[in-house]
Amino acid sequence: MAQTVTGVAGGKQVFDIKELDWFSRNGYNLGLRGIVEWSPATTLRIFNACTGFTRLYPEDIEASKFAEIIRIRLLCFYLCAALCTEIARMADNLESKLQHYLLTRNHVENFRVLLGEWSRRMEHGLDDIKDKLDILLPFDFEGAVMLKNWEVLGQLIDETILLDKDTILGVMADIVVSSGAPENIILLVLKKILDYLVTVTDTNLNKLARWIRYTV
Repeated sequence: MAQTVTGVAGGKQVFDIKELDWFSRNGYNLGLRGIVEWSPATTLRIFNACTGFTRLYPEDIEASKFAEIIRIRLLCFYLCAALCTEIARMADNLESKLQHYLLTRNHVENFRVLLGEWSRRMEHGLDDIKDKLDILLPFDFEGAVMLKNWEVLGQLIDETILLDKDTILGVMADIVVSSGAPENIILLVLKKILDYLVTVTDTNLNKLARWIRYTV
């Protein structure tokens, strides 16, 4: 079985399943090595390429094989989001910083959509991957704040509340307070977070008091 791909020059290349397996698995493993040994930008390119190879598989392959490919693609989205956030934080150039925060948000959304789709199809097998969303939500929130996407902040808070992740809400509160966002945006975000956190019994009272003081 083979997959036909249109090349840059309009020519055609044919990869069989074994070749796609080699490219996707080795690309992923090479990316993991790059996290330790190479720059975030280089490693990001590797994971982006790996994601591309996972998209070339035909959908009529056996279910277990396809589930494995989906897992790799989800992990690539997760790692790309983390790398883009790291690059954005280090960037001196504002355009590059904002571009990578936008890429962060795109990768998180790709992860979110694909995870939702495959969670409905698979009863088991993605439980460990689902936990990665806990890490991605603060990245998505940070990206939205830096891009001044004020209208989505409430949606991200609601998503976090549905996951019952009060520690992530605390991270989001710290992000918006230190962001230099307009005062009215900070107050709206803190109020939404505080309205939920005051109902949680094990909330850090010192942090809660600090955020409350900010709103009065």
